[in-house]
Amino acid sequence: MNRKIEIVLVLTGIILIVVGAYIAANLVHDEQMEIIEKNEPLKVGDEVVKFKVYRVDQLFFLQVPETFLTLDEATLNANYPTDDRPELVFQDAANETHIFVTTTNEAMTDDLLPSHVTNLQSTLTGFTTEDMSTYEKYGKVFVKLTGVDSTTNTYRDIRYFTLDNKLVIVEFNTLVTKEEDWKKASTLLLDAICFQENDVEKIDD
Repeated sequence: MNRKIEIVLVLTGIILIVVGAYIAANLVHDEQMEIIEKNEPLKVGDEVVKFKVYRVDQLFFLQVPETFLTLDEATLNANYPTDDRPELVFQDAANETHIFVTTTNEAMTDDLLPSHVTNLQSTLTGFTTEDMSTYEKYGKVFVKLTGVDSTTNTYRDIRYFTLDNKLVIVEFNTLVTKEEDWKKASTLLLDAICFQENDVEKIDD
């Protein structure tokens, strides 16, 4: 009898391990995975906003206001019916402020990135540049581009960087009327993009 009980317990343990591994694998496979709730709120206008950190495509970590919605695939296709639509979009409830994430198949290297963004910036119709600069963080080159787009009446704060020799674009976008409210937050969120889990804890440092 004891032998039967041992066999049942072993089989039960194996089943639990397999189920647990399956659940973990599916979580890791998610495009965005919540890692940690940030405890440092920021005031945006009259609202106090707290942030969560997401892992995007298992490639990098991105802070997002915890109240932002994540658009599902059907909504993405309906709202952005083009081949070059963003892969991931977070937006506020009023659909006035967005974070766009685009991991492209465009070949790019760190040394070519600044000149590429300079060329790209010159082609943006109706865009008035406030700041374009290059910086290095976590061993990666980033190009920052901010400005006002008069064609969409939006303030755009964009970071360009490379992963696996491919171009990645993350943009914080809000109505011009909300620029002053969100400007500090957009800088904080995009400057905090990192690539290793142990760097997430240093975001608020």
